[in-house]
Amino acid sequence: MAGATEEASDSTAAVLQVWALTHCRLKDITTMRMTRLKTIALAATLSCAGILTVGPAASASAQLGCQYKVLWPTAGVYENPNPSSVVVKTKHAGDIVGASTCEGAAYNEYGYVLVTTDAAADGRGWIRDQAVVQI
Repeated sequence: MAGATEEASDSTAAVLQVWALTHCRLKDITTMRMTRLKTIALAATLSCAGILTVGPAASASAQLGCQYKVLWPTAGVYENPNPSSVVVKTKHAGDIVGASTCEGAAYNEYGYVLVTTDAAADGRGWIRDQAVVQI
């Protein structure tokens, strides 16, 4: 893998050098080459240290899911996202609720967000979206 990286780096450097010869002074070529090499070295160092990541930015958020703080004095956690559904649990102002995924649902004018609860048959409960704020 290192050989392929060196070859790609050499070919990139060659292209930059040709471009620099036609567009820049000789002094600028050396500066560009050093800047490019420093950038490659810095990216490799940060990548190995786990500071620089390449890939979906949402992956860290997806692992954390969504967390909400309850605003209402009392808020029902429903079995289904529907005001006629059974209230399986009651949460109070300041409680933290959430789920591993960020899902929402609507029933007429009412919006709901998914929360995890042992009180629901499937482990999934729904709380009114106006009763909470995402944290």
